[in-house]
Amino acid sequence: MECFNVKEIGIGCDGLMKPTAYDTAWLARIPAEHDHNVSAFPEALNWVRQNQRCDGSWGAEAEFAHDRVISTLVAILALVERGEGDRDQRAVEAGLGYIWEIADQLESEHETIGFEVILPALLETCQVMDLALPTYVFKRYEKMRDEKMARIPPAMLCSKDTTMAFSLEFLGDSLDGMQIESLQEGNGSVGVSPSATAYFLTKLPNNGAARRYIAEVARSYAGQAPQVFPFDVFETAWSLWNLALAGFSPRDPILTSKVDGLACLWNQSEGRGVGFSSEYSITDVDDTAMAYDVLNWAGYEPDYQALRRFERDQYFVCYPWEREGDWSLSANIHVLHALRDVDHAIATKIVEFLKLQVCPEGYWADKWHISPYYTTAHAVIALVGLDDEIAGDAVQWILRTQRSDGCWGYHGRPTVEETAYCLQALSVYSRCVESLDPKVLRRGREGLLAYRGETPSLWVGKCLYAPVRVVRSAIHSALVMTDVGRGA
Repeated sequence: MECFNVKEIGIGCDGLMKPTAYDTAWLARIPAEHDHNVSAFPEALNWVRQNQRCDGSWGAEAEFAHDRVISTLVAILALVERGEGDRDQRAVEAGLGYIWEIADQLESEHETIGFEVILPALLETCQVMDLALPTYVFKRYEKMRDEKMARIPPAMLCSKDTTMAFSLEFLGDSLDGMQIESLQEGNGSVGVSPSATAYFLTKLPNNGAARRYIAEVARSYAGQAPQVFPFDVFETAWSLWNLALAGFSPRDPILTSKVDGLACLWNQSEGRGVGFSSEYSITDVDDTAMAYDVLNWAGYEPDYQALRRFERDQYFVCYPWEREGDWSLSANIHVLHALRDVDHAIATKIVEFLKLQVCPEGYWADKWHISPYYTTAHAVIALVGLDDEIAGDAVQWILRTQRSDGCWGYHGRPTVEETAYCLQALSVYSRCVESLDPKVLRRGREGLLAYRGETPSLWVGKCLYAPVRVVRSAIHSALVMTDVGRGA
């Protein structure tokens, strides 16, 4: 078990994610600067060739249909556009076959970010290339795309001040007629997204700022690409939140510098809150809630009016222009935890909202993470002392689903990440509400220490991804909280 090192987090760092097949395949599609017929990143193209799964797909370890479909489509396009014909034909055919087999599973899942607008654009490109796909299955996404587009003022479609820039590849061949001057961030990226910036370069291959950004991504990830770059605020806020939960002191010299950096960004935001990256123009309720929570823990007095920008009648939205009912439970849970001792009315509203959304078995699922253990564990932590009854029902679900090896895992196998979340929640509940059987926590801790498998990508972006240091911080937090020798 690799130990978490608090020196590895911080404002000013890029953040660390596992590379994704989706973003790496987009990297492979970028034309070389002096020869637009070949890939600017042959190492990314070779990675695509070497990392097709046995079933013909590309994507994360867990078979999440939206991730696999969108990753496989872009990988196919990379091989068709930049590949070597017969050499890559078998891989292309296997990828197409996989999509025919899995397309029907999409309706049983929540979409990945931007799926409803990106997929139609990718399908149009595939049709131009005469790639046979089950387009009839995907018809509903055209309606969803139209619904989302109707919420956004036309003048904002090509602006870094909306979330649409993050998924810019949805424009397909339409970028040519757009005003693109206001799309790029200060670091040259589009939406701090390697895939959106790579798409931008397929249309405007001579844009020097975008090429410099992508070159830095490729350099940092050995020719591959992560879901976002950089994501310093997200990594710092979540990691500090996990450490705070485990009783770490904000006066620790290492942590103090990280909190100070977060506070500086908060103050610079002029009441808008923060986003996942200091390079990104858009703020969101989730990162703002976690940053607010951490700053409170550290003794700052942030103004929570930044959170109220996202408040609606029954819940909080993550971003403006979300589709109706497209809220995030985990984001609302983080607002609850941040404001539970600050605004009683808001806390009561969110608790009532969570009661309406809980599954019959006693857990919550969310759109930002494919494991309900993440959402449910954070809900237990936020609800303790506010509604111990509903928190207790969730704890019982966690207890019922512990595996014989002591770990937890929702998608057919245990993971250290999900096990860490469960141990955090059980520790808080056992300490604050009623003592649980110590054997449960001990078995979980032993399972966590003994685990030797990989850390799969469980977080939901445009595809599935893994924020490596955030996961490590949760694991370290759980180990500290269940260490009997420390009095936990």
